[in-house]
Amino acid sequence: MILGINHMAIASPDPQALARFYTEILQLERIVLDPDAASVWLRAGTSILMIEDLSGSSRFTPAHPVNMATKYHDRQPGFHALIFAIEVDTFKSWKKRIESAGVQIEAHSAYSLYFRDPEKNRIGLSTYPQLAG
Repeated sequence: MILGINHMAIASPDPQALARFYTEILQLERIVLDPDAASVWLRAGTSILMIEDLSGSSRFTPAHPVNMATKYHDRQPGFHALIFAIEVDTFKSWKKRIESAGVQIEAHSAYSLYFRDPEKNRIGLSTYPQLAG
């Protein structure tokens, strides 16, 4: 029986720099599971986001980075977006916080905001539907 998702992972050439976006802008909590690990682990409520160091990956080179720069709602196979749940009454304050940080909101609905992290991964904040939890 599947109990849930253990953690989500994003590969990054600079996990520490990317983690700053998630801790400073999105206010995720940094947790330490292994002080010698190259990856960074962040808590988002009851969920965990791991930022993995891909510098040793044979599939990544700076000359051939992964292209995630398509329009926000363009669909392609594989990972599309990481959407975090937020409280309904915090929607406007989150929108202001994201914009004040200089992050462009690429798309939105009455319930969700969609934007990119510094490495062009699609990220969102949503109040609809409140299924998790």
